[in-house]
Amino acid sequence: MTKSTIMSFIFSGAFIGLLIILFGLSIILKEVFHITFPVFRVLFGLFVIYLGVRIIAGGFSRDGSNENTQVFNNSRVEYHPNQREYNIIFGNGIVDLSNMANVAGNRNIDVNVIFGNGVLKINENVPAMIELSTAFGQARTHDRTANGFGETIYTTPGLDQNQPYLFIKASAVFGRLTVETGRW
Repeated sequence: MTKSTIMSFIFSGAFIGLLIILFGLSIILKEVFHITFPVFRVLFGLFVIYLGVRIIAGGFSRDGSNENTQVFNNSRVEYHPNQREYNIIFGNGIVDLSNMANVAGNRNIDVNVIFGNGVLKINENVPAMIELSTAFGQARTHDRTANGFGETIYTTPGLDQNQPYLFIKASAVFGRLTVETGRW
């Protein structure tokens, strides 16, 4: 971990806002309820949790993400033929597969939303089967929804399982994933 990574976190709006909120809560708890709240211990604990999540999610890149994993970010990820997995963790994002022209052979792609909000865009002209699964989350298409713990399968209109098609395993864990289809 570099010094610039730590400094960028400490001077980020999220950190300063969290500090002000915790300080205000500690004053209210102490004056109204006579409860002492250890602000700096809680901040240190939150900082350690933040570091752990960053390490689990793929390290410390400049913007909290790499090509296919977005962490603590609002972003848009475009389709790339070499990518097999797209992740949105603690953020909002769009996984845009709409520029995929056709499927030469059967292809598998994973899309995961963890503690976040994601949109999966796919061209309905591309033959695709999307298996949506949730764990304490929500996954939805224009005609079906999986809530809490559940699974559902959505297929694009042109799907013929005897022909090559795209198989997408989309998961929402403590988050929400919406599938949007259209003719882009």
